Formats: sequence, structure tokens, C-alpha cells
Amino acid sequence: MKRIIKILLVVLFTNTSVLYSQNIMQINDTSAYTNDTVVLTVEIMNEVPFISFQFDVIMPENFNYIPNTAVLTNRSLDHIVNVTEISDHHLRILSYSLNNSTFLGNSGPVTKFSLKTGNPEGIFDMQLQQVIIGDSLSQNIVDS
Repeated sequence: MKRIIKILLVVLFTNTSVLYSQNIMQINDTSAYTNDTVVLTVEIMNEVPFISFQFDVIMPENFNYIPNTAVLTNRSLDHIVNVTEISDHHLRILSYSLNNSTFLGNSGPVTKFSLKTGNPEGIFDMQLQQVIIGDSLSQNIVDS
């Protein structure tokens, strides 16, 4: 009986890295003044290598995306970034590699883009929606 308990404990503790592996995407909140330009940074913390990501951002009222400001960081190799304005104040940002190259590292910014603010001033809670972090098998590995 003690042997079974020891085996179960060993199995449980050797699999905790699988249970607690994290693949997280997050965006910074920002404060803005009237008619200001703000740069938003999106970070990925990953335990599993990934080759692509996609997310939607709903911008606050009176905010507008500044065309051609989305850039990838030094975590990318041969990756491409594409921004689509789904509707007013709704962006979809997608990045992928034609060669299936993985992004470098396990933590840090992967892309930045700029918005022009309108009339409101304040601190704005930016949230990502429809988040996908794609591995080499095209599976979504996002945890949070």
C-alpha cells in the first residue's frame, strides 16, 4: 500500500509542470490625454513554443488605430503582422510565420501598435478578446 502511495505522489509531482504550464497573452492598460497618441504593447509569456498569435481589441469610444503602426518586436524571426479593422473601434491583429518559425524566448512583448485618442482623458482598461496563441500543430495553447 505504501508503495502505491509513493508511486502516486511521484506521478503527481512530476506532472505538475504540465498542470501549471502557462501560455498567457496580456496588453497594458494606458492613460491618455485628449488628442494624444498612445502605444499599446502586447506580451506573451509562454512555456510552449508558438509560431503565431491573434487577438481582437475593442478600442474605447473616440479612439482610432493609426494605420501601419503595428510592429513586431525582436522576439520575431520571419513573422508577418497584419491588422484588420473589423468595424469602428474593433481591431484584429494577427501574426504568423510562413516558414513555421517559432517566436524567440519565453516572455516579453511581441507586438506594439498606436492609437489616436479622442476627447476623453483618463485611464483606459484595454482587453483582448478571441485570443489565440498557435503552436506548430496549429493548436491554440493559450491558458489566460
